[in-house]
Formats: sequence, structure tokens, C-alpha cells
Amino acid sequence: MKADDLLRLLVIESSLEDAEYLLSTLRNAGIAPRPSSVEDADELRGLLDGKPLDMIVLNPEVEGLDLETVSNEVTRSGKDVPIVVLLENFD
Repeated sequence: MKADDLLRLLVIESSLEDAEYLLSTLRNAGIAPRPSSVEDADELRGLLDGKPLDMIVLNPEVEGLDLETVSNEVTRSGKDVPIVVLLENFD
């Protein structure tokens, strides 16, 4: 597998089971995720400063890492990283 075939993914999810389900679904679809995770905004900042990412998958219910915080950190980093927000319900 070439490095170009990898999806460098930051998964921000409070449930380990949900994160594993997401990664398994990607693998079953033929996508090779290389996941990272963070616990708080400081770790997010450090990751964005030091590591290239292709995408962030965010559960906005994770305490301390809501969409606004994550979006602000991505903007601050100057990187162009898409954020996919996972919702339980959509009204």
C-alpha cells in the first residue's frame, strides 16, 4: 500500500466503540485509515502543528472539543482540513 492510499484521520469521539465502528466501516470500504485521537484542545493544537491530516471526524458532544473549538484550532493552524460532524439526530 502506498502512502497516498492512506487516510490520515483525526477521530474526536467519546465512545471507543463508535470510533472503532467508523474505522472498521472505512476499512471495509477499502479505505486505509491512519487514525489519531486527542483528549483536549491543547492536544488538538499540538497535533495540528506537527502532523499532516486529511480529515477530522467530530462528534460535537465530546466535552471541550465542540465544533467551534475544533474549527477555531484548524483555522489558527492555517491548514486546510475538512471537518465532518457526526450527528445523532438531525431535525
